[in-house]
Amino acid sequence: MKKIHSSYYIILIIACLLLMYYIRSCEGFQNEEPTPPLKRFALIIRGEAFRKGNQNNRDDGKSESYNEQKEACVTHMALVRRIESLAYKVDIYIDSYHTQFDKDLLEWYGNHVKDSRFHTTKFASQRMLIKDSLDMLKDNLDMYDALMILRTDLFLKERFINEYNPSTPTVQFPFIMWTLNIRTPDGNPMVTDTIFHFPKKYYDKLYGLYDGKSWGNTNHAFLDVVPLEYEKEYSLMTKHFHDSDSAKDFNPYYRMIGRTESTNWHDGEDKEFPRDF
Repeated sequence: MKKIHSSYYIILIIACLLLMYYIRSCEGFQNEEPTPPLKRFALIIRGEAFRKGNQNNRDDGKSESYNEQKEACVTHMALVRRIESLAYKVDIYIDSYHTQFDKDLLEWYGNHVKDSRFHTTKFASQRMLIKDSLDMLKDNLDMYDALMILRTDLFLKERFINEYNPSTPTVQFPFIMWTLNIRTPDGNPMVTDTIFHFPKKYYDKLYGLYDGKSWGNTNHAFLDVVPLEYEKEYSLMTKHFHDSDSAKDFNPYYRMIGRTESTNWHDGEDKEFPRDF
């Protein structure tokens, strides 16, 4: 009889322990917050690929630039992985010109490529190509929380990859142009036109990249077309001045393939925006 009672108590204790474990498991399950959905990011990679030559030279598709272009694409994918680590899903849009290496370019970017265009005739300006690039997204633009427009021929340095924040709430440029060419025709800051960041809030300002006044073939005078307030509506990755052409002036964020990178920094660290504007 005592053995029966002992067995009964053991079974009861085990049942109680199992019940307590079940209740705690349920509580933990109920208190567990659902994983938030990934944010969406569009990376537009535009312009001539496999370039060889300095500013205003549109000589692309050069076999001697093959390895450099591949290295640049590797840095672009490093940026993609960095953005993905911040809870974004990244789609890549390529808008370039046809060369014998189109398939290679697509392979290097892999499954991230959402759409691509390889034109057989060149647009008259960078601005018209950017307009075409944005046209690829016109039906899907609003599903992205932010976007970047990046030149194909840029080798991104580690500092850029580590410092870029896809959640930046303002329009963002890497830096203001060097003091040799710092003001637009209307007296605004000349921005570098190699990399643009736009959060969804400012998608209505994208027209400034292809419409209205321009400074030659470039978007350096973007702020003449779309007036924005510094720090509140647009920001910079660094307050130091650099020329956008890495063959003319050193910058810490990128170098252009097919050109010799300058080791000279014209303005140096003693000058900064907006103090010295």
